[in-house]
Amino acid sequence: MKQYLQDYKWTTDSPLPVTWGKKAEVVLHSPSLTTHSLSITQTEKIQPLVGIITSNHKTRGFAGNAAAFQRIQLALQQTGGLSYVFTPSEWRHDEVTGYVYDFRQNKWVEGHFPIPDLVYNRIPFRAQEQFDDVQYVKEYCQLQNIPYFNDSFLRKEQVFQWLSQNPALLPHLPETRILSKLEDFQYMVKKYEQIYLKPSKGKKGKGIYVINKNERQLWNVKTVQDSHLNLSMDTLLDDWVLPTITKNYIIQQAISPLKWNGARFDYRVLVHRKNQEEFIVSGIGVRQSQLQDVTTHVPTGGKIISFHDLPYQKDKEVITWLANEVGRSLAQHLHIGEFSIDIGKCKKGNLYVFEVNSKPMVFDEDDIRRNGLTNLISYFGFLNESSK
Repeated sequence: MKQYLQDYKWTTDSPLPVTWGKKAEVVLHSPSLTTHSLSITQTEKIQPLVGIITSNHKTRGFAGNAAAFQRIQLALQQTGGLSYVFTPSEWRHDEVTGYVYDFRQNKWVEGHFPIPDLVYNRIPFRAQEQFDDVQYVKEYCQLQNIPYFNDSFLRKEQVFQWLSQNPALLPHLPETRILSKLEDFQYMVKKYEQIYLKPSKGKKGKGIYVINKNERQLWNVKTVQDSHLNLSMDTLLDDWVLPTITKNYIIQQAISPLKWNGARFDYRVLVHRKNQEEFIVSGIGVRQSQLQDVTTHVPTGGKIISFHDLPYQKDKEVITWLANEVGRSLAQHLHIGEFSIDIGKCKKGNLYVFEVNSKPMVFDEDDIRRNGLTNLISYFGFLNESSK
């Protein structure tokens, strides 16, 4: 079956009635060839019809990872569904103006679509999720029983509050507090040899400080760019700690990392929801520090290595368990269908959850990307069936 674009409206070459969208609208029959067409696995209903919500872009129709959106659309077409990308300003009560990719002509094309069966949130910036037009789409979906996921970006202190309510996870969580007053810092540096200061809404290792007391009873501060050694307590407080109290930071226990080939490493775990109760691991990546040991992020000099190259294959069982427990804990507070976890391994061999990201970046590893796409499409299908 093919769909054709005529004056921004879609028609089909199927002689039988074909429906699509939340309201099961009939696609008009028209066998005539037009400039743009899409091939979809033969079906009486194009399902699920997925709306990928993102934000506007200055020079093209929408922001976000266009290549990832193409992969999602192609995978859905091959299973009888379709996705389109839209911005919240183009959502109306009865139709949405959005974009699909024409693989024959290798270009994005604009068209009118019905209200989707579900909405996949890929808005790339935190602040934009609070815009009125985004909130309107979200509220509309709630009223019309249209699944909308993932709800929003996560704040670090919020994540740890939620995860701490699961007793089984407590041994895998470094102590984490909101840095709202000087007493929070004093409590943590007295209790632990080394601590992290992290922006609650930060990403990619930006704005992170590692603080510890050295043998001279002075203080060292490390960032991803440089180190500041032998600081007095007054300098530490005035230049580093007090400014962060007003900038929405958390303070976190530092774990003594296990090193492999002389450098620390973290697991990057991509997780997808399978059904109402289960979360599954789509892949485990490994990032190893190189130029500095504050973070292992690739943008700050980290190196990608294969999980299968590590002599710690038994960790997979614990990581799989952690992924499911983290997912079930988060699901008590928001609709989450995918996320990534940063997991560290300490010198004693224990695993710790450092961060959870509800808008995971695209993984560099091909097998993780493929598995993630397969599991994401499966979850689309589950959501579509369960919301009927």
